[in-house]
Amino acid sequence: MQIITEIIPDEIAELHVIGDIHIGDEAFTARAEKKLKEKIKRIEQNENARLFLNGDILNVSTRISKTTPFSKNTRIKSEEEDYAVELFKPVADKIIGVTDGNHEHRVIDFANYSLLNSFCQRLSTEKRKIVYCGVSCLLFLKVGRPPKHGTPIKWRDLPHRTGQTYSCYIQHTTGGGGTNGGKLNRTDKMRNIVRGCDCYFGNHNHLIGYLEPLALIPNIQRCTLTEVEQHVVDCGAYLDYPEYAERLMCEPARIGSPTTTFFSKEKAVEIINR
Repeated sequence: MQIITEIIPDEIAELHVIGDIHIGDEAFTARAEKKLKEKIKRIEQNENARLFLNGDILNVSTRISKTTPFSKNTRIKSEEEDYAVELFKPVADKIIGVTDGNHEHRVIDFANYSLLNSFCQRLSTEKRKIVYCGVSCLLFLKVGRPPKHGTPIKWRDLPHRTGQTYSCYIQHTTGGGGTNGGKLNRTDKMRNIVRGCDCYFGNHNHLIGYLEPLALIPNIQRCTLTEVEQHVVDCGAYLDYPEYAERLMCEPARIGSPTTTFFSKEKAVEIINR
């Protein structure tokens, strides 16, 4: 697990968690790619938007995987990693971090080599070093506008003076279920790993959906209970309806990923399923 702090010195911030693109899969069609490029364009044009890539960016089909390399997307002419680098180059300075999915883990398990670690190194710039997070990330997102009087400010103090700090646990996750409820339940288990976060972002099951549970966290200093409004988010996929999904009697899923907005004037999170 990597711990990252990201500061957005404004009143509103957007976080886009994207995964399950499966570049190289036949189901990553021109229609799915168009949707993804529209999302990337939105992120590029919004100064306060940030992006986190949450696994299965690449398809990584092998002779021993469930997805065979002989069904590779012939529309994609370059190597999957090269294609991903070119795709996300316009927003390289907005990518906070990257986790591996189960598809990328095939190469890690076989050769102890991470394609997405290489991806991070290739896209990192002087302005932004993209953090390769491996399995998961605990992200502290600080949102707030600095004072107008121009007094020097320590950025670590910003959220305590003029904004909010949000905690987000991000992991590709595993498993799933044949129903939407089963998929959300699997993502909801992330709350047992790092307790008390504001947001939990998972992928893997290709569902766009979310839960809003309430947690009661003991406050040891004050000997009270603190209510935490939590948000458990399934972050969708950029795939058309693949043949194997139909064969397994899985229902079609929407193409896309949600947008999560964080506010500085009050502790509030807004999730839009697009």
